[in-house]
Amino acid sequence: MQNELKSFKDLAVMEVSKTTDGLTKPLNPKSYILNSNRGFSLIELVVVMTIILVVGSFSVANYLNFRNRQRLDLTVREIGAVLRDAQGNAISQQFGDSWGVRFENPASEDDFYAMFVGASYVVASTTRRVSLPLPARFSDPAPGSAKNVIFSKATGLPSASTTIILELASDPSVTRSVIIDDSGAVKY
Repeated sequence: MQNELKSFKDLAVMEVSKTTDGLTKPLNPKSYILNSNRGFSLIELVVVMTIILVVGSFSVANYLNFRNRQRLDLTVREIGAVLRDAQGNAISQQFGDSWGVRFENPASEDDFYAMFVGASYVVASTTRRVSLPLPARFSDPAPGSAKNVIFSKATGLPSASTTIILELASDPSVTRSVIIDDSGAVKY
């Protein structure tokens, strides 16, 4: 080379590239200038991390709420199954007596329901006792009270129509009802 190159720009002008038609043309000299500002600034990283945290926190909160609602729905279905079992036992006159389910909301213990044999609840006649799993709790019966659903032997009809209301402990506005009507149908 006869002339010494004096700058990086001079080198860029001398470089050539092929075009689609096979001809050559000089490259843009600006395309070879090194950009020392590559990468992300600290502010950009902080903004992106903040967005990720906000979206993530909403996602986790929605997932937990969804999971709690699913657990409440499962608890209601389990209570419906226990009521139908008690009714079936009364119809088949198992142990020759009526069957019932007690729903209790004690002030100092976990809420529970219990299936029992007989026309009234006695702890000794309990065949199955289940504590309500968190996050469910009874709204009706009220704290410190209980309700009994007793199915007559042979007919399986309840002594009275009853409604049991469950709610989420974390969000009492989310409720589910189990209804036992006069004909013995269990609805939820």
